[in-house]
Amino acid sequence: PVIEHLLALIAPVCPAYDGPPTAPSPGLVPAVPEGPHVIVWGGTPQPVYQTLTHEHVRTNHFVQLVCVNNSPAGARAVADLVTRAVDGMSYNSTSRYEVTYATPPIQDRSDPTEWCWTVTVELELTIAR
Repeated sequence: PVIEHLLALIAPVCPAYDGPPTAPSPGLVPAVPEGPHVIVWGGTPQPVYQTLTHEHVRTNHFVQLVCVNNSPAGARAVADLVTRAVDGMSYNSTSRYEVTYATPPIQDRSDPTEWCWTVTVELELTIAR
């Protein structure tokens, strides 16, 4: 549910996908999103605290939001929109998303489309169990 919640927070500011877009059927090339977009990676819960009986009390979710656009300034602009949409937002009554880092813009020179500039925004969410 963390990724679905995160996608809902990002959707009003930019199209977002859980992982890369997939092909409509086996053997076909995946559709490349046209325009600025975000690809969400990670989010698998990791136990961070155990009681003496080895019960997990909290879990961390580390997520990477790959913000895509057609220029360095565009990728930074998407990253800014996404950061403003998620940083400090509540997941539940005791947990909030925290943006911890953003990369400089990077160009994927192997990408034949114009949507080859990215900024990766990293965030963390700690949830009590």
